[in-house]
Amino acid sequence: MNVLVVDGHHIVREGLVCLLHRLDEIGTVEQAASGEEALRKAQEMDPNPSLIIMDLRLEGILHGIDLATSFRRELPDSRIIVLSDERHRGMVEAAMQSGVNAYLLKTCHFEDLKQGIASVNEGKAYLSAEISRMAEGDGAAGEHPLRILSRRERQVLTLIARGGTTKSIAHELGISPKTVEKHRGKLARKLDIHSVAELTRFAIENEMA
Repeated sequence: MNVLVVDGHHIVREGLVCLLHRLDEIGTVEQAASGEEALRKAQEMDPNPSLIIMDLRLEGILHGIDLATSFRRELPDSRIIVLSDERHRGMVEAAMQSGVNAYLLKTCHFEDLKQGIASVNEGKAYLSAEISRMAEGDGAAGEHPLRILSRRERQVLTLIARGGTTKSIAHELGISPKTVEKHRGKLARKLDIHSVAELTRFAIENEMA
C-alpha cells in the first residue's frame, strides 16, 4: 500500500511515517507539507497513493475541505483519512461530504489509526470514538460557516489571515485587485465579520491560517 502523509509539521509527518512502517501492508510512504505539494506528489507517485492521511490545516492556499475535494476528484481510487485537531461537527460533516473516508483526532492512539486504515480498506467509513459520540449526540451542532463560502472565498480568507494585501492576494491568485475586493465584501456579508482582525481570528480558529 502506497501512502501519502500530508501535514504542515515535520515532526508529525516523521512520526507517522515511523508508525506506518510498523504495518506489514504499508509500502512506500511519501510526505508533503502543503496542499499544492501534496497534489503534485500524489500525481507523481507510481502507482498513485492508495491511502492519503492528511491534516486540514496546511501551508499554501489549498488545504482543508478544498484539498480533500481535489484529492477525491483527481484520485478517485485513493482512500482519504483526515487526522486533525478540528472537532466542530459541521467541519467533520463537510469533510465527509467532500469524499473523506475517515476522520480521526490527533489525540487518538495508533491503534485507532490502524483500525481506521483497516476500515477504509474494506470500503467502510470510520470516525474516531470522540467524533462518533459527537455525531450521535447534539455535539457542536449546526452548519459550519466555512460551508457557505466558495473555494475562492476560502482562499482569499486564508491569504487575508496571513497578512496579505489586496495587491499581493490578487497576484497570488492570478485575479484582479477589484475581484479580491469583491470577495472581501462577500466574506464580510456571509460571515458577518467586518474587520481584518476578526477575519484573521476566524481563519485561525478554523485552521485556515
